[in-house]
Amino acid sequence: MAKACSAQVGTRAIDRVIQSHGAMNFTKDMGLTDAWETLQMINLADGTNEILNRAIVQRLLKGDVDL
Repeated sequence: MAKACSAQVGTRAIDRVIQSHGAMNFTKDMGLTDAWETLQMINLADGTNEILNRAIVQRLLKGDVDL
């Protein structure tokens, strides 16, 4: 649950930063593109957020509340 939540929050945060800095993101000076690429790798490492969310819901519906 923590991985799914942190990946979503990180993605939203870096997206807002990239949007607010505009065209400056295309330069490597700020490192925002590197941060975005790292977050994409994290999102895909253990499966997409949709797969993680489905697994969490399935475990919760089975009664496993010790996540």
